Amino acid sequence: APIIATFSILSIIWGMIQGNPQTIWQLLAVAAVFGGLFVVVSLANSDDTGAETTKRTQAIGWAALAAISFALTFGLGHSTVRIAPEMMTILITRFVAALCLAGLMMVLRVPLLDARREWKILTVMGALDALALACVLSAGNLPNASYASLASSLFGMVTIVLAALFLRERMAVLQWVGVCIIFAGIGYLAI
Repeated sequence: APIIATFSILSIIWGMIQGNPQTIWQLLAVAAVFGGLFVVVSLANSDDTGAETTKRTQAIGWAALAAISFALTFGLGHSTVRIAPEMMTILITRFVAALCLAGLMMVLRVPLLDARREWKILTVMGALDALALACVLSAGNLPNASYASLASSLFGMVTIVLAALFLRERMAVLQWVGVCIIFAGIGYLAI
């Protein structure tokens, strides 16, 4: 999740290229968000064994690909909603995503029906994903749309906080400080 979250840096750079200049205070707030994220993640426990190192390397590769893909999706999506209806943009992106996934499944020879027992939960996940994408892309008509990408990149942080609150996973005091820094940075950008 922390690697995937870096897509928002690319989104902010994309926004700057498109003519959304950032003040030094806005850039400092963005840096604070990532600084807080680094604090929280770097203090997390890691129980990796030597056998899991290869899986971790693969996960890093997939995460980097996801970060680039998210940045491109949001950057192109924000540009598109300025000239086309938002819901049409979202419909087209979902359609293309389904085609890409079907093609990938054919190449990897992944049977679709193996997940039929999980279709209910996967349907809910897909609906929530579509809602999240709709919210982020709808921000394309607002000033500094890249901040929506930054806020959405904190999904991993929200997961960590929810795990601490509901699953009683322990977080160090310094990690909670990092969480506060993150939300302070997002709060400043929202003003």
